[in-house]
Amino acid sequence: PMRPPLKLCLVIIASMVLASLLTLVVSVLLRDTPSALWVAVGILFLATFLAMLRGAPGLPCMLMLICLAAIPVVAIASPANVSKLPEMLDKSIVIAVIMTLAMHAIFPRTLPPERPPVPAKIPEPVAIALAATCVVMPVMLVFLLYSPTSALPVMIATVLLTSHFDPTHSRRDAWVRVVANAGGGSLGAAAHWLLMANASLTMLALISFLLAFFMGTLMVKRTWKVSTLVLANNGCFVIFSSAIAAGPSSGGAALERVIYFSLAGLFVTVATLLLIA
Repeated sequence: PMRPPLKLCLVIIASMVLASLLTLVVSVLLRDTPSALWVAVGILFLATFLAMLRGAPGLPCMLMLICLAAIPVVAIASPANVSKLPEMLDKSIVIAVIMTLAMHAIFPRTLPPERPPVPAKIPEPVAIALAATCVVMPVMLVFLLYSPTSALPVMIATVLLTSHFDPTHSRRDAWVRVVANAGGGSLGAAAHWLLMANASLTMLALISFLLAFFMGTLMVKRTWKVSTLVLANNGCFVIFSSAIAAGPSSGGAALERVIYFSLAGLFVTVATLLLIA
């Protein structure tokens, strides 16, 4: 709802650089002993979840979680290429900041920000952070053991959903997020099928614009919670971009990718509800 000041832009970029660098160092030092890497990543997950629950800025913590979800897996699966991933992450956040500033310069009018609700006191943040870590770490263990880099969207979906889980919200809200995650992933798969029908840079730009414009329109209308729409938007573009990166594939492969992505959301919700019950 606002044009980010330069100081905030620099903080966002620095957060990504530091998070990716820290995760890269830990991953490179411990990649020959996956069990030690798994423990170290678990400690970092716990510390990041706990920082979020105790009121640390959400975006830097989210960037740290994304780095933890991806870099260690690539360090095990493709050691020769692991140093390229932090570089791409850093470039992507710089591009995102530049595009955000450019759009605010072109369209300076914005909606007034929503009045933030009075934050509810989260009971036992340490216990909630432990529960979130216990949900994420079994999935990370599978990735470190088998290194299925093609299924990284599942790991990312697990982390994003876990970080959005709020124990003060109702169970209905939790299931709505599951549906939003699955719906966004399905929309991303449909967009990929449409792109494959006429694979060109022009079609890619058009589809990406229409997807973003559709999600943005829903956010402006505020028919649903913006946080839920952000989750759906993330799911959409994670599936869309990962399908493009995987190259031409059959409809069955795309459907399988969406099913795994949706099952990750279901697993996170069920496991978290059971752990905090």
